[in-house]
Amino acid sequence: MKRLLIFNLLICACRDDYNSSDGFGIDTESDSTDATTEISDSSTSDSADGGSGDSSTSGNETDDTDSDGESDGDATSTGDGDGDGDGDGIFFFDEFTEDIGQWVYSGDDGYALVYDTDGMPPGSAKISGDALPPATARMVRQVDLSEWDGQSLVLQFDARATSTSMATNASIWVVDADTQDELFSETFIDDVSMDSGWDHYSYDLTQAIGDSTAIQIELGLIDSWDTDWNLTSWFDNVLLTE
Repeated sequence: MKRLLIFNLLICACRDDYNSSDGFGIDTESDSTDATTEISDSSTSDSADGGSGDSSTSGNETDDTDSDGESDGDATSTGDGDGDGDGDGIFFFDEFTEDIGQWVYSGDDGYALVYDTDGMPPGSAKISGDALPPATARMVRQVDLSEWDGQSLVLQFDARATSTSMATNASIWVVDADTQDELFSETFIDDVSMDSGWDHYSYDLTQAIGDSTAIQIELGLIDSWDTDWNLTSWFDNVLLTE
């Protein structure tokens, strides 16, 4: 009888515990919430990974477009020095930083065209030597004007001339490359001094060129003395623009 009473009390206690705990302490609502949260986190992570992938792809496409875009190169172009203008208004710009570039010597024996470290800034084309008078020594560069619009053509450069006598000189000539007709010439340094110093010169050649489609720019000196006065001329920053 006593055992039966104890058994009944145990059954009642278990029922109370089950009812208060929704089934022997198992919180089904909490587990459901955790499962839902885990699924949500997984979905969010997958979505984030997919979004990140899309963003990365978009960035790469943008970079490729920028790197391949021709307009960027054109916008920063300053001419390639081949004398065709290239649509940027510059036919050539020679700073002589390492050599004399496309310039060649033309003139009497005894003078030579070389690269020199003097310049504005350092680095220039130099003509020096001696020859029996009358003699000329020139540095020459040809320019293709077949695509020039004929509106404007300006030549600029820096120059210096020295000698061991009280006379220095330097000149410019512009020649039609096809006919060899002289289109323009001027002696721009004609000093009673041993050193003219560096100076800047600019010439509007528009009218002189006429309908020529190719020209030669020639810079140099004239030797008119029997005595060797060690005539020397330097040229730097030669720029031809529309």
